[in-house]
Amino acid sequence: MKQTSLKKRLIEASNILFGFKENARKNKIVVKEIDPVYLLTTYIAGFQFYNGKLVEKFFTKGAKLSLNIQEDNFYDENAIEVLFSGFKLGYIPRNNNPILANLSRYGKQLYAEITDFYPEIKSPERIVCKVYMK
Repeated sequence: MKQTSLKKRLIEASNILFGFKENARKNKIVVKEIDPVYLLTTYIAGFQFYNGKLVEKFFTKGAKLSLNIQEDNFYDENAIEVLFSGFKLGYIPRNNNPILANLSRYGKQLYAEITDFYPEIKSPERIVCKVYMK
């Protein structure tokens, strides 16, 4: 087998395996942007105990929420806090967080987007969001 054809096959294989595409003109390999992966829809637990009231007037559908694992949490080692512009809104519910926590521990970036907000409701389900992985 010729060395050039082996090189070409290796490049093609890496393109398939790792989502790369080759820029033929400059002969550089460019990382292809990967679409976010939808994981689940949930509400934000504990909203009434944190800073949500301060920023809820800024909530819009599609607003981005940061998700951070909080491994030193006394009550839950898989706790994932939800933040909006640096203000803590609450947590991902405990029954939804083990898989998300493991993804975060293995370096996956997680975020959420507000899909619905019901300010008139006083229950935990007042903010509904979709969680994504980058």
